[in-house]
Amino acid sequence: MPAERLAGCSPSIIGVGATGRQVALQLAAIGVPHLKMINFDTVEQVNRASQGFLENDLGRAKARGTEVLYQAVALVLESVTSQDAFGWFEPCGYRQIKG
Repeated sequence: MPAERLAGCSPSIIGVGATGRQVALQLAAIGVPHLKMINFDTVEQVNRASQGFLENDLGRAKARGTEVLYQAVALVLESVTSQDAFGWFEPCGYRQIKG
């Protein structure tokens, strides 16, 4: 999707447990600049494995924990070039196909 179309997007996600959290992170990965997340639950130990929360998220609102990771993903994507991404796989034997 063109960046100018993404700039106008402001989706809302109600519930950022297992599915909603992954949707939020995918939206960050494609460059959606603004996202509203609604969830009144807090992160519990049982959420860590199934929903991808970290230990330091325990007791934090799920929406806040997801927001922190969403912002981190967006920040990384602003600074990583496609050349960087291709370079990560070279040690595994993958090479960029030119042409």
